[in-house]
Amino acid sequence: FKVAYSYDDVSHAFGLAPSVTVATVGGADGIIFGKNGNLLVGGQGSGNVYEVNPTSGATVATQATGAPSYHLTLDPSGTKVYTSDFGGALKTLGTPIGSGVTTTGITGSEGGITQIASGTGGAVFYVNGAPNGGGNVGTINLATGATSRLNSSVLPAHGIVYDPFSDVMTLFGAGHTGTFSAAD
Repeated sequence: FKVAYSYDDVSHAFGLAPSVTVATVGGADGIIFGKNGNLLVGGQGSGNVYEVNPTSGATVATQATGAPSYHLTLDPSGTKVYTSDFGGALKTLGTPIGSGVTTTGITGSEGGITQIASGTGGAVFYVNGAPNGGGNVGTINLATGATSRLNSSVLPAHGIVYDPFSDVMTLFGAGHTGTFSAAD
């Protein structure tokens, strides 16, 4: 779905228009914009990642991942998309979507991950959390899948994104958010 909004910065009034269906795919959890402006959608239990034109609603491409696909992360170059099952292996998809997938097993502090996000200075962080939060946070070597846990049982550790405006990593889950340094 998509929804138009309005905001009056004088009166501080915020308004939402009715929601409009963009597309229907075989499951939808994580959703991000690809480098080309299309939507990339983690297909939940379908085992697919979908690329959808946000204007026409047409499914442009589908990539089977071999496992459920939930949260998505676009690498800084825009040439790869990362996904995983909750607590699963890391799946790396090439762009455009449909050009293949590589599976990297997870080792080290974790046996699987939920999502990754690139920080600054080459740091890549992961969360390994349950669907409603309360997970572990650490760093991951994308080439080997080796993880190094930084903190355990972090309440908002369900999803993770890099916020370039504040230069921090932001966690979200269990109705909470949290932040930490994007460098270390």
